[in-house]
Amino acid sequence: MIVQTLTRRRLIGALTVVACGTVPAIAVADYPDRPIRIVVPFTPGGGTDAAARIFAEKMALELGQTVIVENKPGAASIIGANMVAKAKGDGYTLLFAASNAFITNQFFYTDVPYETKRDFKLLYQVATIPQVLVVNSDVKVKTAPELLEYVKEHKGKINYGSYGIGSYPHLAGSYMSAKQDADMIHIAYKGEAPILQAMLGKDIHFTFASAMGVTPHVQAGTMNALGITGKTRISALPDLPTLVEQGLTDDAYSVSGWLGFAAPASTPDDISARIAATLLKVAQMPEVQKRFEEMGFLMITDSNPEKVTAVYERDLPIWTALVESSGAKVD
Repeated sequence: MIVQTLTRRRLIGALTVVACGTVPAIAVADYPDRPIRIVVPFTPGGGTDAAARIFAEKMALELGQTVIVENKPGAASIIGANMVAKAKGDGYTLLFAASNAFITNQFFYTDVPYETKRDFKLLYQVATIPQVLVVNSDVKVKTAPELLEYVKEHKGKINYGSYGIGSYPHLAGSYMSAKQDADMIHIAYKGEAPILQAMLGKDIHFTFASAMGVTPHVQAGTMNALGITGKTRISALPDLPTLVEQGLTDDAYSVSGWLGFAAPASTPDDISARIAATLLKVAQMPEVQKRFEEMGFLMITDSNPEKVTAVYERDLPIWTALVESSGAKVD
């Protein structure tokens, strides 16, 4: 029987793997032969979740398999990231996360159950993430310098929100608090969607969030946008000046986090290369670039495992210095 012959061949191949410690070529040739799962360590509805779903849709078309987005929020992305770090390295479980999951968590938690270099293969840097500084409608300031004065004048009375300890909004807010001697209160949420709800409910005075998330609220007048991080304006909010333009030239306000894909470290190189090539194809699709631009992300259209690893190595000392200068602590 043909089926029996194939089964024997697969069995012989598997025994060869055990004996030689190599990955069978048939595993790579057949990949993918079942649905792929992308773990997003944030709640549904935020910018990272939306970006993951755009990629999932296009990856499914390129690979001919269903690609599922699974949200696993909590503990500053540690829960979702650790799930992928401990998953079987077969290409069927991927992580799509912000750079804090790979870089800054190690500075705030002594018991992070994974190490980026040891437990992940970085596959592709998808985009950098300029963040919009927004205040709720009760905070009567119009510029970032005015906010600095406001928090100083209201010492001990200002709350700010972030999507987790070690995230950019946490570090920037902590830095602002320290520099202005404002003694602000940090409140961590499990994603951008609950942060925006907290802003609307006036539970927090300000936050840093994606252009996609805040634009409808800014247009409705329920939030006021003061500026954007990084050194370049974005097409989604072309009239909004950067914080650097307003005189906030500290690294805390000019640095940007990023979004990227990773796989478990044990994922075979051939499968990792196949995934990375697919991600590159998706990133170069004009319709994907347009959607990312509308969300306020700055798309990376030429990344690969080597380049994203180099970005990680470049950014690590920058974020280390930011953590130290911010004075941020685990809450």
